[in-house]
Amino acid sequence: MTSQSLLSATTFVGTSRPERYITQLVSHFGNKVRTELTDEGGRLEFDFGACELRAAPTGIELIVLPKMPRSSRHSRTQLPGTSYGLALMIN
Repeated sequence: MTSQSLLSATTFVGTSRPERYITQLVSHFGNKVRTELTDEGGRLEFDFGACELRAAPTGIELIVLPKMPRSSRHSRTQLPGTSYGLALMIN
């Protein structure tokens, strides 16, 4: 799971069962966006970019890799099938 994106946002979610939750997230989004389940975790492909999910012993590392034109300074999008939004600013 690698990407050519120069920008990224990373967070960590603690859980005792990371593989189970990654499988559930990939399954949930499977009917909405392109998904992939791998040995390292999973990947969700949205219109705005990708989210890599990596299992760790104590949780899940989520890495957002946006697709943004170099001239873009701000991007905001709603995640498909949710009421959640994602906003990115480039400084």
